[in-house]
Amino acid sequence: MVVKKSAADRLARLGKAEQTEAGPLLISRVGDKKSVADHGRYKISLPIHDGQIVELHGLCLDRLTGTFPKYFLGETKIYVRILLPQVNRKHYQNCRNTWVETLI
Repeated sequence: MVVKKSAADRLARLGKAEQTEAGPLLISRVGDKKSVADHGRYKISLPIHDGQIVELHGLCLDRLTGTFPKYFLGETKIYVRILLPQVNRKHYQNCRNTWVETLI
């Protein structure tokens, strides 16, 4: 779970959130990129329909998305198709009872 800092602050004022680990925490991303969770890790406690309390644990960030690395998909698609056998169900997914090529 990832929670935005403003949401964690609101929930904390209601007694439903608490910081469990102080930041900054380093996050590894795709493409050897790094991000930082400046506000650390939080526990969010919320009631569900039957009155039980569910605890969610996760990082707290000001922005929930960062910049994504750019890949040249045309070249990647050609490379993957050459390496993969033509009929290999490991790389297909069942979509409404029809096997379709997984988007890579």
